[in-house]
Amino acid sequence: MSNAASNDIRQERQDFIIAGQPYKSAIECAERFYNNFTFRNQGAATDAFRSSLENIQDSHSWVPAFLRESSTTDFKTKERSLLKKASNIKIRQKLHALPGALSRATAEAAMTAIETNRKLNNAGSKIITKRALGLFDKMESSTSDTGSSWRRDEIDMLSVFERFAAIEGSYSLVQDHIADMTEGSSFVRSLSNKEYSTACLPTFGAPSIATKWPTFQPVVDRVLRSSFSFDEVFSAIKDESFRDPFVDDHYFHFRDTIPETLNEREGFADTTWSIIRGALKLADVSSRFLEVPVVGVEVRKNANKNLLEEIKEQAHQADGVGYLASERSQIYLAESSVLHLPDTRKRILDEIKVKRDMRDTLIAQLAEFSRESLPPRRFSVFGSTSFGPHTKFYQMDIAGVFRVYQVGSMLIPLTKEGFASKLRRCITTALRFALRIGDERDRRLMAEDLSELDKQSLQRACSQVSQTSRTPTGGRNQKKKQ
Repeated sequence: MSNAASNDIRQERQDFIIAGQPYKSAIECAERFYNNFTFRNQGAATDAFRSSLENIQDSHSWVPAFLRESSTTDFKTKERSLLKKASNIKIRQKLHALPGALSRATAEAAMTAIETNRKLNNAGSKIITKRALGLFDKMESSTSDTGSSWRRDEIDMLSVFERFAAIEGSYSLVQDHIADMTEGSSFVRSLSNKEYSTACLPTFGAPSIATKWPTFQPVVDRVLRSSFSFDEVFSAIKDESFRDPFVDDHYFHFRDTIPETLNEREGFADTTWSIIRGALKLADVSSRFLEVPVVGVEVRKNANKNLLEEIKEQAHQADGVGYLASERSQIYLAESSVLHLPDTRKRILDEIKVKRDMRDTLIAQLAEFSRESLPPRRFSVFGSTSFGPHTKFYQMDIAGVFRVYQVGSMLIPLTKEGFASKLRRCITTALRFALRIGDERDRRLMAEDLSELDKQSLQRACSQVSQTSRTPTGGRNQKKKQ
């Protein structure tokens, strides 16, 4: 019995390895045990099964070559088929129903199979995504004499990024081809001084505040003098007769500090978002806030679904968004926390979430935009995370990878002390950030037409970019986010 089982498994494993499907081999082994073998000699069968799995695990070295030789269509078909197999409830029920030691061995086989599929999927996704991002880079280079490759002299930042990605953990942004150039990122910490200088060379230009609004500085000088107390600032604002005053005295009218009992929505809406929204309005960028679905995430989650047969998945919710012509053309995403004593873990998760959502948004925007026009060089989307009173502003573009930079930060005043100086810096930072978004909108309006071949090439590239990976979650009982 054990010899027959062992021989059948070895033959089956060999057949599937030749076909390039190690994951299917493990699942088929599990099903074969359940359906066709008796369990009189569980020990021998279990040993044979484990031996087979070890051989399957040893066969992974050829996977990248196999994927390089496969067409995109073939890979997508296999990927969908294998993922369906992994989530088959009946198979799971069979695994749980198996008796004793053999049940444990088969459960181990299933886990090995799932892990093998992840490796297969990740390897293929990286290759396909790299090709797609390379096409975006090539299309951008055609509009500029200098091109848009992320390199200077002898330093190729794409190669530096790929070396870092090979050793980084599974919950890192590099797994989604995101080069995080923001403050404190693990990628930035890994760079030498020369590499960091090269990586920081790209600058995102925008009109200056003085050019856009020549009367802004005189107003600031009158209203937000460093020597002014809060009461003097508010009195000066009233004298200006602003239609949309820069500051609401609701909280400071009754106390000297913003209350510590405000929840996340109250604090964000009444303080941080009022400054950001005011700046967006001056730059003619529409906005919404509080639980706004992220369109790019919705597009990504439902891209390969037959909505006549499958349930439509819901998008992540953003705390604030800015959009252009329509509410589906989202160009800016915001995440927030409570103003006082925020949870440090939430800051980490919010930064991961907003940067991955920016990635989905950028892909969705590229796909939509390239149906008509050539995406302008450094086609960008924007984001922000607010942790307590501190807000960081981000800009993401594509240069062989998704690059995200921190382009500004502000610290909103929570007390009357130093109010004028703090508010002046906040308003100036928010206006500069809004001007970046306005400049991106203007560049899109002036975009060139595309040939039909280029349209199809860009649409194909967008469809080939790998899906954003799962976000990390804390407790066992927390629902996983996609």
